[in-house]
Amino acid sequence: MDTIPDLIRREQERLLRLEAAMDLPLPRLQLRWERGANEHELICHYEFVVRVGKHDCRDDAFKLGFAKASFGTTRSTCHKPGGYVPFFPDGTMETPFRDGAHAAWDSHRRGIPAYVIYENHYQLVEPRRDLSEDDDGPVQT
Repeated sequence: MDTIPDLIRREQERLLRLEAAMDLPLPRLQLRWERGANEHELICHYEFVVRVGKHDCRDDAFKLGFAKASFGTTRSTCHKPGGYVPFFPDGTMETPFRDGAHAAWDSHRRGIPAYVIYENHYQLVEPRRDLSEDDDGPVQT
């Protein structure tokens, strides 16, 4: 019989392998949705994802070639029949209000793409200028 930690680890590996199979560009920002405690809850992780070498200790236990830095999480609940999925009726993917805005602003300022991800679906988050700053474009590095 599987223990709870074994089930959690298998689910984490499944989701990481789905993400790796998408072959999205690195580095990138991402808003990654995952199921919460029940069918009515989703958790969105705002992350910065970078490529790392195969022997880099920052790679996770599954050695998929990338590491993530977390910028925060948002929990969302909805009591729709059949559970909560982060899609609008037109098929576009939902982003949390605050972290979605931050990802769009950060993408614009840093000049790297941002994506919203759920299971094996993903969409580009359109970069946009933060109107609270005097900004003439991406930061030059």
